Amino acid sequence: MAQKIIIKAAKAEDCVLMALLQQANMPYSFEISTTSLIDIDGVLLLQSDGRSATEIAAELACNDVVVFDLALDYTKAERIAVAKADQCSEAALDKAIGFLQALDKSVSVLNDIPGLVVMRTVCMLANEAADAVNQGVAEADDIDTAMCKGVNYPKGPLAWANTLGVVLVFDILNNLYNSYGEDRYRPSALLRRKAITDSKF
Repeated sequence: MAQKIIIKAAKAEDCVLMALLQQANMPYSFEISTTSLIDIDGVLLLQSDGRSATEIAAELACNDVVVFDLALDYTKAERIAVAKADQCSEAALDKAIGFLQALDKSVSVLNDIPGLVVMRTVCMLANEAADAVNQGVAEADDIDTAMCKGVNYPKGPLAWANTLGVVLVFDILNNLYNSYGEDRYRPSALLRRKAITDSKF
């Protein structure tokens, strides 16, 4: 029996895996929601927002929650990392993994840590870069150029923040700060101002 896939978001294009669903010609329905997620027969699959899957599951009052990590381009990524909530059953995790494999992705299962790996790292780098701009160390474009040419990043940290959305990066950092309580996750003053005005670097 085919899985019932429901995309829930403010608008369909807010779903970061939408292009993959369309490439795979996978049938789905759409429902307007303030929380962007994919419902796979009752298993909720969400992009990491800086909280643990366990915390998200408790907030959504749904045990079967799986979060996935950030990819620069989900259509080109060969592998997607996921983590399941402590409340999530192994069968539900298998369903989420099967869904991603049907989209032609290899899957790595990580421990349920807030922010996972790539999302946490990218947001931290964007935060440090924003702080450097705020302190007058360099201009945003110069920082992005240095990171691309100097350490071969595919995109500069502030350009990545612009792509993800500065408000989202700010929210993720706040969630990371609340989870870990470490200053390295405290959003910089410039990032906070950009988030308030919803403006780009």
